[in-house]
Amino acid sequence: MTEPDPTRDPAVDEPSETRRALRSMLVTFVAAVFVIVAAGGVGFAMRHNAPMYPAGQPAMAGFMLSSVSPEMASHYHFADAHPSMYEQVPCFCGCDTMLGHRSLLDCFVKPDGSGWESHASGCAVCTQESQMIRRMLDRGIPPDQIASSIIAHYDGGITAS
Repeated sequence: MTEPDPTRDPAVDEPSETRRALRSMLVTFVAAVFVIVAAGGVGFAMRHNAPMYPAGQPAMAGFMLSSVSPEMASHYHFADAHPSMYEQVPCFCGCDTMLGHRSLLDCFVKPDGSGWESHASGCAVCTQESQMIRRMLDRGIPPDQIASSIIAHYDGGITAS
């Protein structure tokens, strides 16, 4: 018969049933906390996106403004606050062909009004057009002149900002 190794601690080398049960409970607890925190984050984001969703309609899962920089999120909020202005401006990135967008507004807000459109968050042209709108509105330029200026900028290379 072999003698037990005095340097070996069975409590460390071979977890007891109690240790296994505690480990399992800890893993379950951590997973539950993660789910609760994630659900709270989704709820927080949904509350902050509330103006985008018609009353009584739940927010759709998908693109959330919390995934972009505050500067980019401000473009989305500005487009949401000025939909008639953004509807007057075509987008010049080609999304009308690729995504069926009818205007710059569709780059920021889903055409059916069900939430934010992720496209603008990764498109330099959409962001540049939005920046141009913001600057010109801040200077008091009328919306029809803003639309004409942006169209001229992209169609004829005229600087409009």
